Amino acid sequence: MDSENLAKLLGHLAPATFWRFMCAHLDGDLPSLEPSQSVTAQRQVLGQVVNGQALAQRQRLEEQAEHIVLLTDIAGQKVLCGFRSALAAPQRLVFDAQPNQHERACWLHHEAPDLFHAALNARLADVLRQSAVCYAGFVVGKGMTVPMQVLAQRQFQEALAQHLGLAVQEVAVEIFTRLQPQAQHASEVALYQICIHHNCPAVLVDHVECGVLVSARVVQCVTTYVTYEPAQGYLEVLSKNTAGRDALACLVAHHLLLAPAGKVRLGVKQYNYQSLAVARHFDISGENVAMVKVTELGYVSHTNRMLLLKTWVKDMDDLYTAAKSMVGPDFSFADHTLVYAKLSIELLKVGQEQPRTISVILRDNNKCNIKTQREKDRALCDRLLAKWQLVKEIFHDDLAPDNACPA
Repeated sequence: MDSENLAKLLGHLAPATFWRFMCAHLDGDLPSLEPSQSVTAQRQVLGQVVNGQALAQRQRLEEQAEHIVLLTDIAGQKVLCGFRSALAAPQRLVFDAQPNQHERACWLHHEAPDLFHAALNARLADVLRQSAVCYAGFVVGKGMTVPMQVLAQRQFQEALAQHLGLAVQEVAVEIFTRLQPQAQHASEVALYQICIHHNCPAVLVDHVECGVLVSARVVQCVTTYVTYEPAQGYLEVLSKNTAGRDALACLVAHHLLLAPAGKVRLGVKQYNYQSLAVARHFDISGENVAMVKVTELGYVSHTNRMLLLKTWVKDMDDLYTAAKSMVGPDFSFADHTLVYAKLSIELLKVGQEQPRTISVILRDNNKCNIKTQREKDRALCDRLLAKWQLVKEIFHDDLAPDNACPA
């Protein structure tokens, strides 16, 4: 299966639960599961059914799967625990009886959709992948195809294991295709996402068993994301291992893309948010946006001290008026160089999603939290920042020899 979130649900839900999920979002009759088959065989059948759907239907399924998956990580589970008290007592018992967080989120999705969407909105407003990530981007050549053959992936997996100093069994590779909404055919790949998982050293974790505190050996894994966009030839790496990004890009280029060894740095985006030093108009025509407001601005003084001024989205005054009342009537952000800005973008209600606010944070020259947003929000923010002329790209020359891929 080439859809990331659907693959996660298929691997974590019981086949009967996943079948129910598909029935709720697909038109027409679906083949029934054979109880006599193994779980693996049933999942293979379900995967074939998903892959056989039209592109528009698969995209609809993937979007719903993303909503459920968002409530299964640590932050999502905390949100679910908070909304659990809103369930009636009998429902709470059934909710608690679900075997894992994916089953709980999926159960809430079916049995209490209003509560599910309230939890999803709270999750999105909380910490949607807001952890800092290490990013590097490269240009490796346009129009290449990532091989889906098991043999090619196996060779790449072996090269990764050797690079990481791990056994092949401790490294896993998943390759997904992400299709643009306007694509009409499944062959029109917008980009490939390569998920690389590898084990960390084992740790001991305490838990209570039969009223006694005991320790269990737990092996966790780390995931690195590599994205390749054939239309532009861009290869992007998201990894907390700062020193290993270049080598990882080289391995992907050499083993999966069959690209030349040398590479060029991807253009680094810089943000022109000095224009936010004065009140300005934000063009939201044709967008699913109700309002845009500058809610935070920060600048560094000549003594190298930073002053950050904030206001609230619901404040009757804008930030510029509020700053004059706090600092002084003659104060103007235009007299200073901004180093921090926060925009609050209020979205309109669409379908079952409630109105909500996206926060876009710009720091220094090229730091922005857009890549931490979910797929649809990231696309919207990219488009709006370009529309408001808040972003530009600076392209680098070829990498220095010590950063080049080995032959």
